[in-house]
Amino acid sequence: MADLGSVVASFLPGYGTAASAVLGIGGLASELLADVADEGVSWGEVGERLLSNAGFAALGLLPGGKLGKIGSKLVKYGLPMAGAVFSTMAGKQMLEDPEFRKSWNKLLDGKFDEINGGDA
Repeated sequence: MADLGSVVASFLPGYGTAASAVLGIGGLASELLADVADEGVSWGEVGERLLSNAGFAALGLLPGGKLGKIGSKLVKYGLPMAGAVFSTMAGKQMLEDPEFRKSWNKLLDGKFDEINGGDA
């Protein structure tokens, strides 16, 4: 929760970035201690969580305006790339799976009432 507060604080002008840093480091430390104390969490999971939490803390160090610019570029370039990946995966599925092709043809022909749970 402190990570979210850290990112939100980074949008406040002036002292927001400093508050964001304090919240981010505090959240990082408390979550690290909780993970280490939890016997059900392996050391590999502790490391993974530490890296992801450090990433959130680093985001909080960016002033909010820059974070917005980075986010807009991710949306601008990331969505078309995600669409291309999805299209490629769907095309591969269509080539390999005859049931998928049959379901796709039902959709294209407007036979929505014929589509059932057995279709890909």
